[in-house]
Amino acid sequence: MIKYFAFLLFALYACSSDNFEELHPGVFNTCDTTVAISYDGEISQILSLKCGSGDINCHKTGNVPDVNLDSYSSVKDIAMNGDLLGTIMHQQGFAPMPLGQPRLDDCTINKITAWVNRGMPE
Repeated sequence: MIKYFAFLLFALYACSSDNFEELHPGVFNTCDTTVAISYDGEISQILSLKCGSGDINCHKTGNVPDVNLDSYSSVKDIAMNGDLLGTIMHQQGFAPMPLGQPRLDDCTINKITAWVNRGMPE
């Protein structure tokens, strides 16, 4: 019984210093843009949280009339003329968005870019 307890204690101690993320890098922080990305599946949620009806509450119906990101057709129009990627990438000549905030994380930008480059599927 003492040997079993000692082994168990040793096993628990030996494993306690292992970090799953170090042993399996990228499992939790993947940014797969090779999968199908659609407006309904992902882009609308990103825009809602970062630009529209979420905490920021700017580009939705009733606010900022020239830039409404509430519908697929309006987002597609803004993406087609280059304004969507220009603003989220903080490129020169575009108003950096989100306004007064740091640039969106690279994974989010990569997903939006992949969506635009694949023809903006609904």
